[in-house]
Amino acid sequence: MSLLTIRRANASDAKSLASIGHQAWRRGIAAHLPKNARDKIGPQIFEDFANSFPDEIVVAEDEDGILGFAATENGDNHVTDLWVAPSSQGKGIGSKLMARMEERARRRGYDSVELEVLTSNTRALSLYKYLGYRVTKRGMRMDRVLELPLHKTRLKKALFF
Repeated sequence: MSLLTIRRANASDAKSLASIGHQAWRRGIAAHLPKNARDKIGPQIFEDFANSFPDEIVVAEDEDGILGFAATENGDNHVTDLWVAPSSQGKGIGSKLMARMEERARRRGYDSVELEVLTSNTRALSLYKYLGYRVTKRGMRMDRVLELPLHKTRLKKALFF
């Protein structure tokens, strides 16, 4: 892999982010859901998200283009999204994106970063635990996008100044 750059998203990134987000979602989450829930999520959901929160999204890219992105929705310390293109997974891109999200939270005055993940997404859980996140809660929660209850795990990592 060539030189990786992490930067703030801009409006022209929306289509690329939609493609990456949808591909990664299909690989990591879709198989854990009932078919009717899988059918609710398409690239447009990710494009709408990218257009709604561009200042809260950071992207990882190299000279070939965007490889992944991470985001918060409210400018706080809750990471809502981490998506890496399937062809780029396992290369440390997610870890670098999370390091940037932690740095942003620290600069914003937070002493921790929090996130929530589908409990059956063991690959994501393993990554977050490897990065030092600790489970704070497990249980059924209503997913606002899919509009169905899912078993989720909340994680938190203390930040040190």
